[in-house]
Amino acid sequence: MYGGFKLYGTILRLDPTVSKVSFVRLPDEEENYKPQYDKFDFAFGLKTQLDPSIGYFTVNYINLTVTPGKEREKSKKRLKYELCGDKHFNFDKKADIKAYGIDKFYCISDNEYSL
Repeated sequence: MYGGFKLYGTILRLDPTVSKVSFVRLPDEEENYKPQYDKFDFAFGLKTQLDPSIGYFTVNYINLTVTPGKEREKSKKRLKYELCGDKHFNFDKKADIKAYGIDKFYCISDNEYSL
């Protein structure tokens, strides 16, 4: 099992297009997929508010591009987020958002991310 894992890691380093993740796309393929346009959304957080003296959340959009010479170019953009409330979580049944406590979680308020 360990040998198979090491082999997979070696192959992935040699050819970054080999991946089990389906979000890896070649530059000449279709444009980026924006899940928020298909009513996909997510929220994150803890059961209680995070004390700023202990830690904080950061949400980054990382774009990894592989050049024709097999070099990797990485860019990072910090995304804005705020409490979901009833306006930032994309779900039709607003009562369920409160019932499940999603309104107290954080949602990305910046819609400029894609897969």
